[in-house]
Amino acid sequence: MKSDSVQNLGSAVIGFGVVLGIILGLITKFSFGGFGFGVMFACWIGGAVIGVLFLVLGSILAELENIHLALYLSDEEKAKLASRQGEDGWICPNCQTSNSKFSTACKKCGEKQSFSSSDPA
Repeated sequence: MKSDSVQNLGSAVIGFGVVLGIILGLITKFSFGGFGFGVMFACWIGGAVIGVLFLVLGSILAELENIHLALYLSDEEKAKLASRQGEDGWICPNCQTSNSKFSTACKKCGEKQSFSSSDPA
């Protein structure tokens, strides 16, 4: 997915900024006689800021990709996805809809979840 590539690019930019800062700091040491802490920190901060922007952009892109996939799923695929998400939950005895384990009523028909004495509390 494109979001993975963008996030990997963000990590690479951060790493590149760290390495480039150290290299430029050493070059400054040999050129001007003192280690270039200012140059090094400027590269680190610039790499971190740009890298974090790419990481944030990648996470936003991942959410948009999930929304895009959800819009174009067939009804069968949506039913499979809903049943997988409801595996930890409960199935309505009235309409056989999978519901979250945190819901107390069916999302489709409104039937209240029944609790038996054998259910763990």
